[in-house]
Amino acid sequence: MHRVFIQPIVFSFGLLLIFALITKISAAYLFNLSLVFSVMMLCGLTLYFAVPRLRKSRLILENEFLLHQIAAHTASIYLVFDPKTDKILFVSRNVEQFFKFNVDALLHNPRLMFQWVYPEDLPICQSALTKFEKCGTFCDEFRIFVPEDGLHWFRLRLSLIEQGLVLALCEDITEQKTQKLQLLQQVERLKTLRDQELVDFQNRVVDRVSHELRTPLTVINSSSELLERYADRLTVEKTREHLHRIREHTQQLNYLVNEIASLKIYRDQHVYFQPVETPLPEFTQKLVHTLQEHYHDHLIEFNYLGDTLATVAIDPNLFERIFTQLLSNAVRYSPKQARIAIELRLFSKHLVLSISDQGIGIPEIDLKHVFQPFYRGSNIGAIRGHGLGLTIVRDSLKLHGGTISIDSRLNQGTSIVVEIPLKAELVVN
Repeated sequence: MHRVFIQPIVFSFGLLLIFALITKISAAYLFNLSLVFSVMMLCGLTLYFAVPRLRKSRLILENEFLLHQIAAHTASIYLVFDPKTDKILFVSRNVEQFFKFNVDALLHNPRLMFQWVYPEDLPICQSALTKFEKCGTFCDEFRIFVPEDGLHWFRLRLSLIEQGLVLALCEDITEQKTQKLQLLQQVERLKTLRDQELVDFQNRVVDRVSHELRTPLTVINSSSELLERYADRLTVEKTREHLHRIREHTQQLNYLVNEIASLKIYRDQHVYFQPVETPLPEFTQKLVHTLQEHYHDHLIEFNYLGDTLATVAIDPNLFERIFTQLLSNAVRYSPKQARIAIELRLFSKHLVLSISDQGIGIPEIDLKHVFQPFYRGSNIGAIRGHGLGLTIVRDSLKLHGGTISIDSRLNQGTSIVVEIPLKAELVVN
């Protein structure tokens, strides 16, 4: 018998013995009195320890219907257990769906819960209550493996409810885990694809730069060797011809180096982007005049619409680069004497630059690639270029917060529209 019951009974018999010695009552009467007193003590102790258990059972009975209703509409399993006795007091019926055993069997043998747990995750479930008592909270994930149903992931949460009972919530997260795994696999595939694209881009850059450098370097080398070996035998005209070739191809190399260096503009915007108030009409008129002298084989028409005294905050160097690059592309891919129309419009909140040509156009399959460095259209033939112009234009526009759009028709021409937003306080009339 439990010590809690023995001690009061022994104590009561001791008191009765002392009382009998004092009063000198008969032994039979003393035995009957002791028996009645012991029964009363046992009843009192039984009620003392049974009432809390009854209260706990009543708590479970009152909430059992609600717990069953919740479990019926979720993929979660609910258990209520008493940590003092390690007894399970309530189990939701959907436990049979996952663990394939009867609820009543689980109530009598709580360790049945562990038979399907993945061996590597078994310590998580076995130490859950200990960690909960130390930290006051517990949440972790574990796996179960049912032969007929395969592997499932569960998230176990413990929380304290009334009268010291613990509510265990086992949530099926198999679908979430599967989606997460698929997402990670997709990210890994994209990373691999990106790495491959980077390698392809680097190879393309190396091949393109090597090709662009090889021809001018060969010409410079051959002309310089001829001048060095046969300078005394060459005529003045031949000497000038070779010197002209060296200078021309040196300029070509210098132009290529400058374009490659320009690719760093957007990365180092704090260094390169320096907007200042610029008299836009005067600035563009001078720029067009200079370019018309250089591209005298084409008919360049310029039209400005807006306040002729307007001053706007732009980076003049980058804007000149945008303007010059777009115009040089229009000239390069248009036949001689072709018409090139340039229009610049200034509004209160933005400016719009459009350049249209009557050139070879851009094939539709190439349009989505034209902003990639060193990419050139499939119809350019022997037309010289490095494939960096539109990349530089795009990066220069990004610094201004601007956009570019291209409308092109094969063998009919290309129209490019650039829009640059302007802050109201940066436009002065």
